[in-house]
Amino acid sequence: MKLIQAVIRPSALAAVRAALTAAGIGGISVAEASSCVMQDGLVRGERVQMHRERCGMDMQMEIAVTDVQLASALEAISSALPEGHWGEGEIHVVRLSQARRIRTGEINDKAL
Repeated sequence: MKLIQAVIRPSALAAVRAALTAAGIGGISVAEASSCVMQDGLVRGERVQMHRERCGMDMQMEIAVTDVQLASALEAISSALPEGHWGEGEIHVVRLSQARRIRTGEINDKAL
């Protein structure tokens, strides 16, 4: 099991949710997140500090998936986000050691 954490722009939320739903993935937690980002860049092959900083409200999504669902979930999120634009967001994947559905008592993959 994996936990996908994605920080995206609010304007991309509907597209990401639609892509995940189309991929058969549900159970998405979404919260507002305040972020302030400074990004390194390359200029003529040399790493430099970019002088642009973006501060504002983003959306943080958390999605718990089985190992089998991981690739399709990452593809759905990535395909819904534009690439090549500064500040479009980040996706992180962490291992889940256990999941439990409180209402039914199901654990691990059955809880997802």
